[in-house]
Amino acid sequence: MSPSSVERELLNAASTEELGDAFLEMQSRALAFAKVLRLEWSNGSSSEVAKLKKELVTWSDSLKVALDANSVQGEAFRKAESQREAFKATFEASKKEKKHLSTQLKGIEDNLAEAASVHNEAMSEKVQLELEVNELKDYVLTVHFESFWQAVCQAILLYGVPEENEMDENKDVYNGQLMPI
Repeated sequence: MSPSSVERELLNAASTEELGDAFLEMQSRALAFAKVLRLEWSNGSSSEVAKLKKELVTWSDSLKVALDANSVQGEAFRKAESQREAFKATFEASKKEKKHLSTQLKGIEDNLAEAASVHNEAMSEKVQLELEVNELKDYVLTVHFESFWQAVCQAILLYGVPEENEMDENKDVYNGQLMPI
């Protein structure tokens, strides 16, 4: 007698422990039944006893098949559990790596922010220095212009050079005479 498809599904779904418990219970019942049969053995027909023995063997065979199937399932479960543990370890390593990389990224972002701050300060200082240089250039030109006119005034006074309104900037001195440029 082979188990039906429903019985197979139940046997396949059962754990090794559940099947072992069921086998022990079945064995205990079989022993109790055997005690009853011994009492009736002498009174019962041998065909009934043979039929019962045959049924007991069938149940035992079915139980062995179920235990074998469950053993195969147990091995598949252990393999799947091992793979799950490997994936879990890989996942944990990935989480640690992510945390490490996040820490490094935070450090880089902090360094970048600090560098940007230093750059902005330097640019501000550069603009300030350029303004100061332009002011100094203007001052130099003003002082140069004032010094030039001071020298012209001194030349007029000391050497009798014609005054400013008598001068013509479109002329230059050549061979001791003013000539147009």
